[in-house]
This record gives sequence, C-alpha cells and structure tokens, in this order.
Amino acid sequence: EHEVLAQLLDLPPHPDDLFVEVEVLSGALLIDLDMNNCRLASTNFSEAHLARASFVGTEFMKPTSFKKATFDFGAPFDYSTFAEEVAFDDAKFNGRAGFARVKFLDHADFDRVHFSSSFDLESSFFHTGISCESAKFDKRGRLALNKTQFGGYAWFEDVEISAASAETKGARVRIDVPDDAKRDRIWLLGWSVREPETPDNGKISNREGIWGYLDSEPLPD
Repeated sequence: EHEVLAQLLDLPPHPDDLFVEVEVLSGALLIDLDMNNCRLASTNFSEAHLARASFVGTEFMKPTSFKKATFDFGAPFDYSTFAEEVAFDDAKFNGRAGFARVKFLDHADFDRVHFSSSFDLESSFFHTGISCESAKFDKRGRLALNKTQFGGYAWFEDVEISAASAETKGARVRIDVPDDAKRDRIWLLGWSVREPETPDNGKISNREGIWGYLDSEPLPD
C-alpha cells in the first residue's frame, strides 16, 4: 500500500500530487500500491512483482523502468504521462494493461512483453515512438489502438496475436516525417497507413504535422 511505501521512503501519507524519487524498489514485492496522481522522479521497478498496483494520472518525470516486472490483477496507467523514456521490456501483465489516454513523450519500449488480457492504448499519444517487438498475447489478449496517435517510429515486428484481436479504429500516424522514421515503422500484417483525402483531414487539433490513418484488415488466424 502507499502507506507502506511512505514508511519506506519517509513520505507523507497521501499520494496526491506527490513528487517522489523512487530508486529502491527493483525486485520488490508490492501489494495494493496506489500511486495515482503522483509526480514521480527517477523510477525503477525492474523485476518487481506488483499486485493490484495503480498509476492512474501519474506523471513520470524522468527515465522509468519496469523491465521484467510482473503485474497481477491488471495495471492501470491510464491518463498518465511519461516525460522521458520508459521501458517495460520482458514484463508480464496478468490482467488488463491499461495505457488509455497516456502521453509518451520519449521512447516507449514494450519488447517481449507477455499480455494475458488487453493492452489498451486507446487515445494515447507517442511523440517519439514505440517498440513492441516480439510481444506475446494469450488467446484472449487484445491490442486496442483506437484513436491512438503515432508521431514517430512504431515497431510491431514478430508480435504474437490474432489479427482479429487488434483494433485500430481512428488511429492516426504522422506522415510528414523523415524517410528513416518511416522505415522504422513495422506494422502487423494487414495494417497500412492511408493518406488523408484533403489537407484539412490531415490536421489534428493541438498537434503539429500532417496525419494519416492507420487501417487494419482482419486476417484469418
């Protein structure tokens, strides 16, 4: 619980609007951890085991690592912000991986992550890019990219998921980027980027650049 973490780090008892340096929790066992609406500085949860942890609305201000972490009973990060790079490589989510309406302002790595349920990125924004190479979804796993915005690279190579379980309705991709950035976009089979029909259709409120549409075509398993 937050109270336990507060004792460990000598923090106030309530997490709201808290600015915390968290570097001591690598490999820790954390149950009912509530970090909602906190402002976290340096954050290292590598190899930690988290059960019923919640990071809704959390601001991660510096590089963040959840490498090889295990999340039981889901992990909501919805409405959070990652100001610098974040790594979830080799993590395991037993339950919903909730990243809806999240702002990723630097590199976001989800390589080789195991998802037992949904990986929800609906309405999230990737400024620099996301790597999801060799991620694995269980049979009931689902990848939700509805209204997600990709401003940089996107690497979905060798992802193990049923094509019918990946949704991209309303997803947008910035297309006025350098050629090398376009080469660093590897989508799932059946996905393609469609250019906007008119210049106005290529605009997104509060976003620079020209944005196309990420289309997906269901394929047989």
